[in-house]
Amino acid sequence: MDCLTLESFVFVCHFLSEHLCDYGIAKQQVNMRDLAAQVTSSLLRFPGVTVDALGEDEITLDSVLHGKFTVGRSGLAWLACGPQLEVVHAVTGERLSAYCFCGDGEHPPSVLAARDFCWLKRTGLLVGLEEAQGSMLCLYDLGISRVVKAVVIPGRIRAIEPLVSYGGASASTQHLHQSLRWFFGVAAVVTDLGHVLLMDLCLDDLSCSQSELEASDLEVVSKSLAEIPRLREQETRQGRHLCLQLSSPTGTGATALQYIPRTNQLAVGFSDGYLQLWNMKTLKKEYHSQLEGGRVPVYAFTFQEPENDPRNCCYLWAIQSAQDQ
Repeated sequence: MDCLTLESFVFVCHFLSEHLCDYGIAKQQVNMRDLAAQVTSSLLRFPGVTVDALGEDEITLDSVLHGKFTVGRSGLAWLACGPQLEVVHAVTGERLSAYCFCGDGEHPPSVLAARDFCWLKRTGLLVGLEEAQGSMLCLYDLGISRVVKAVVIPGRIRAIEPLVSYGGASASTQHLHQSLRWFFGVAAVVTDLGHVLLMDLCLDDLSCSQSELEASDLEVVSKSLAEIPRLREQETRQGRHLCLQLSSPTGTGATALQYIPRTNQLAVGFSDGYLQLWNMKTLKKEYHSQLEGGRVPVYAFTFQEPENDPRNCCYLWAIQSAQDQ
């Protein structure tokens, strides 16, 4: 980390009566060279079978090793290189699940991104996969170490963010736009072409499992409320997933994505340094501006709600980095 310098910006959201009424941006530059660890743990070694699987053949020579801790209390970490996915316990290092993705082409697919996801008392990952014909979103079940759903995605997936794992017109979905309440499980996906997509995961239909070799097609629709129920029934019958497109592809890649339950907003960062905030109740863009770092890709977000801040604020940290992932 001593060679990494990040430009970070804190996006300040002020609240009155639980309604967003003002925005502000304050810049804080953080040089990672100036940071020193207060506590350092011993090195946690992964199982030998995991290490071998992530680097066992020539396929992975040009692949990037990805990895991340899962969100929440699950205590998991996932690692991926090329087509190989490994899930381990973040505290013990125990190998919990593993899978090697298959493809139709001469070259195997490659894992681009993953996000932990729980549904119907199951635990898994939403995995962005790239192959010769394009990319797809896969729902991977950790309990059975298998892909149970797969959907073709236009462009190259850059980030995935689940919104809800349920659906229907119930009290638990009142915070969503009415069009999204017809979906069962919603995930946001952004691509290198600039797509910002809200996908129906169709979790009300798990009667038959899919693999990455038999992915469903995606049907992009408008926000027309009256048409959604009929279209969903029609497309589901034909094995397709509905998708609302918040932002059409512009050629400027989306690079970061985070859903903020506290404000019910979807934050999207782009390779040219722009930040967007979308309201998930209205599906309207509430903020669009370039950060002070200029045309430097937005690399990540993190949301902070201070415990004792007298200013009645919460903060969205947007991190810009000129270095590739």
